[in-house]
Parts: sequence; structure tokens; C-alpha cells
Amino acid sequence: MVNLIRFTAMSSFNKLKTLPVDPTVFGSEEIQIIESKTIVPLIKGYIDHIFSPIKATCDQDHTPALLKKQGTASIIGILGGMGPEASLKLLGMVDKKYPNATIYLLMITKTPDRTQAILNTTTLEPQEKIHHIFKHASQFLTDLGCQTILMPCNTAHYFAKSVKNLTSMVEAISSELKKSNLDSIVVLSTQGTRDAKIYADLPVNQVITLNDSDQEKITSAIYDEVKANGVTDKAIDLFTDVVKIYYEKGHTTFGLCCTELPLIANDHRTAKKLAPYHPTWIDPMVCVVDYLIPNKLISPS
Repeated sequence: MVNLIRFTAMSSFNKLKTLPVDPTVFGSEEIQIIESKTIVPLIKGYIDHIFSPIKATCDQDHTPALLKKQGTASIIGILGGMGPEASLKLLGMVDKKYPNATIYLLMITKTPDRTQAILNTTTLEPQEKIHHIFKHASQFLTDLGCQTILMPCNTAHYFAKSVKNLTSMVEAISSELKKSNLDSIVVLSTQGTRDAKIYADLPVNQVITLNDSDQEKITSAIYDEVKANGVTDKAIDLFTDVVKIYYEKGHTTFGLCCTELPLIANDHRTAKKLAPYHPTWIDPMVCVVDYLIPNKLISPS
């Protein structure tokens, strides 16, 4: 299902309804354009996972909606739905960092799994569908006036060429690393991100990718645990086991290059299990939010 939320005054509502949409991307009856005076959950079932500063409430009819005051400066688009929690988290981060911005969040939850599409050697159809969705969705956001588009899915950056006006998390984390004197970074990610070498060219002396055995642990933590059941004890065990292996080899900085991984890394149970260690986490989603103004992608006012 697609949910489009525009955080603007009602005077712009009619413009939204007249924008052309591709039915092969959005479906004929799958768009909800919602504006409300109260802040309520974006997706039913995620009420307990709304991230600060967005607070969950509900209209009398329990219609999902979100409120953001009309911005006076920049217009930022978020192409979300590839992990609804990550989309909501990014929404909260952008809102907190840029309170004067107008924000659009476009949720397309029927996007094919990016890792499966990358690893599929029998057909290119899933990849072609993703390119098609991203092309039309980003054009839709651009037509709404978005100056830049953020995409809270690391693996999806394999398809970045199809996203118009994308501010890339890869570019953002590279910019951050150029300011550091890091010798190495361990990239923790999905297998799709690893195999597609999305983060292979980060500007450090050594970009460490996981071997197959360690990748299986991280993959299981992402898919079998966090995506399926939340941050479980098993997810933390799998994650910390891998971190310890590379930390003990002298690699102390880790790129959290899947949006599920910061949920594990920042859990208090993880800190307890890694108490003798002092890893440094680098989150591409944090980097991309911080990257916008210094690189003149949006206005500071």
C-alpha cells in the first residue's frame, strides 16, 4: 500500500490530487493523501515504533496521518516503505534537524526485496521493476517540489541511478569519512549490499567486508530477527559476535549499512555485551541528514 503524506497547508491539497501518477507504480486506488491537525500513526501496527520527536495519537476515525507545519524554506522528499520503521526514523531525524523544512514521505511498501533482486541470477525482472518504481516515485516527489530526495534503505542505493534528485547515503558517509583519519571500516550490511559492493570505495585505507560465515550471522540478525520479531536477544548475540571478531583484529569502526542495524547497535543490551570493547558506529542515515546543508542541497533558513 502507498501512503503519501504532505506536510503543508490545506491550500495545496488540490494540487496533490491533480498530479499525474503511474498506476503500475501506485495502483489505481492505493494512494492516500492525508493532512490532519493531529499527529497520528503513519501505518497501523507501528504505533509503538514511532520515533521521537513524532508522537503517536489518533483521529476519531483512526485514520493514519501525520502533521508537520508548513515549511518556510526547503522541501525534502523521503522515498520510503523499504522498512517502514526506518522511514519513520528518518522522518523524525529530518524534522528535528530541519524544523523549517516542508517534508514529503512517500511509502511504497510493495517494492520488491532489493537483496533478492540483486542476488537473483535467473531473471532481471525484479531489478527492472525496482528501477521503474524508483523512477516514477522520485519524479512524483520532484513534481511536488522536492529539492532533494532521501532513501532510507542502503541496499536500494544499488538502483540509485533511477532516483531523481537523490542525496545518496554512500556519498554522505564518504564525505564524513574524508574528515577522519580512519585506517579501516568494517561494513555491516545485507548480503545484497555486500555483493553489489555499494560501499566498496569508501575513502579509508581498508574497507573490510564480511566473509560468508560472518555475513550469514548479520543476514540472520537483519531478516530472521529484527525484520520478523524486532530486536531480540538472538539478534544482539549474532551482531555482537561478529563485531567482536573484527574488533579483536584491530578494526574498531563499523559502518551500520543496513537500517535495521542501528536498532541493534544502540540497544542497551548490545552495550552491555560489548562492555569491554569500544566500537565506533557510523550510521549512513545520520550522515545523510547532516550532509544536506553543508553541501547546499537545501536552504539553512
